[in-house]
Amino acid sequence: MVCKQDEKKQQHRESDPQPERPSGIPGATLVAHHEKQRRTQTREDAQKEQTNDDFHRPEYRMHLRRLIPSLAALGVIVLTAALGQWQLRRADEKAEATHQRQAALNRAPVVLTASSPATALDGALVSVEGRWLTEKTIFLDNRTRKGVAGFHVVTPLQLHAADQAAELHVLVLRGWVAREVLDRTRLPQFKTPEGRVRIEGLGLTDLPQPIRLSRDSAFDPQAPRIWQHLDPQDFARESGLPLHGLMVRQLSEADDGLMRDWAAPGRGEDKHRAYAFQWFALSGVTALIWIGLSLRRRP
Repeated sequence: MVCKQDEKKQQHRESDPQPERPSGIPGATLVAHHEKQRRTQTREDAQKEQTNDDFHRPEYRMHLRRLIPSLAALGVIVLTAALGQWQLRRADEKAEATHQRQAALNRAPVVLTASSPATALDGALVSVEGRWLTEKTIFLDNRTRKGVAGFHVVTPLQLHAADQAAELHVLVLRGWVAREVLDRTRLPQFKTPEGRVRIEGLGLTDLPQPIRLSRDSAFDPQAPRIWQHLDPQDFARESGLPLHGLMVRQLSEADDGLMRDWAAPGRGEDKHRAYAFQWFALSGVTALIWIGLSLRRRP
């Protein structure tokens, strides 16, 4: 009985020389699949090794060492040339501003009224008539003249007009006065004419001022008439005065003891041209050094 069963098992093994694996995949097929994966992995490893060999070749490293300085030199040349062009544009803008200001000063002054448009008179010579409100005068701090610390004096002028339905005021930058050295909160003394006055000046929609780093109060509560930065809206809110959209930088002389040798807007184009020359010179020197080094590296 046992012999017959052994014979049947032997016959079954001979009729099925490739038994299935537990997963149901014939042994030869599984071996072929593994062999294909091994060959694919071998090719990928060979490609990676070839790439690493190329990267570490002396010729590749030499080319890379030459390329990086060339790119850096090109960047410096382009940047410095662009800065030189920018300085030339700034010089042209200031020269044009100087020309426009001089042309405006050569024309007859425009009478400023309550209905005068502010933007149309920006940079124009204007004439204003009215009454000074001395008690509303403020002092702009940290304004220097020929190296001396002082204030710019700003006083509102109540416009005079017979047909004016409501009061309107214009801020006038009257001039410069030196400050007290020992006591910074002590206000300087100067004259302010009483009654109706007539002044001439340059119309401005905005005053050139130092950069304002924060939106804190424009003045020190300990010295409320000394301001660091003049914002017409802040002044209108603090003073309660309705303001015209145009401010005036006074040019006409007056017996008040204030200095009015203002720095002309647009002045300084020569300085920008000098800066442009420096940038272009740096660009040219960099180009010459780059060319010289490139020629020396050639075999």
